Amino acid sequence: MRNLFLDPYAGSDIDRFVTKVLADLGKPDPPLRLVDVRELLRLDTSFYSSTDDSATREVVHKLKVAGQQVLARPSILKDVIGKLGLKALLLPDRRRILIDSETPDLKQRWSEAHEIGHDLIPWHADTMLGDNQSTLTPSCHQQIEAEANYAAGQLLFLGNRFVEESQSLVPGMEAVRTLQHRYSNTLTSTLWRYVELSSNAVVGGISGQRGQLSDRRVVPQIVL
Repeated sequence: MRNLFLDPYAGSDIDRFVTKVLADLGKPDPPLRLVDVRELLRLDTSFYSSTDDSATREVVHKLKVAGQQVLARPSILKDVIGKLGLKALLLPDRRRILIDSETPDLKQRWSEAHEIGHDLIPWHADTMLGDNQSTLTPSCHQQIEAEANYAAGQLLFLGNRFVEESQSLVPGMEAVRTLQHRYSNTLTSTLWRYVELSSNAVVGGISGQRGQLSDRRVVPQIVL
């Protein structure tokens, strides 16, 4: 996806990193299996719960916040996760991605790809998640998050593969839904990418409607 915060030189480097990963995987067909990406990069995943202290005990001693080790009790990590709104974490020294188990499955897929993006980008090693605005200026934080999001999009939509396939379909929401299922990504991320990269004059939007059990139901719209 295009990103207003993305430096073109950084984007070019990230494209190169992602292209190498996809080439090493044999240029796979969609949907991309993130387990294959993790095996290639020697990454593991595990889950924590933003609502259950006991699920965070295994990682408490590894997370740093503003350069300080979080050691006292698991509830500190829970507080940090809540305040920063974290849905996933990368622990590079342990080669492990931690994902909030409360996140819906398809959104977990994006979160995992985002953390893989952090791991792929070498200059993110010294500015990992867990720092806050005391150690990262807001602009720097936006920059690294934009870069990780870009890497995630390039991975999950297989670089230019998505562009080529989207252009072969009749423009409209049916094309977006077809691509969503083919690439196994969320409707939101698929519509976003479809509109951003379309060669046609396309406007798209998504609104949320709350139904029973506080489920957020996505209502997509697209105008050609």
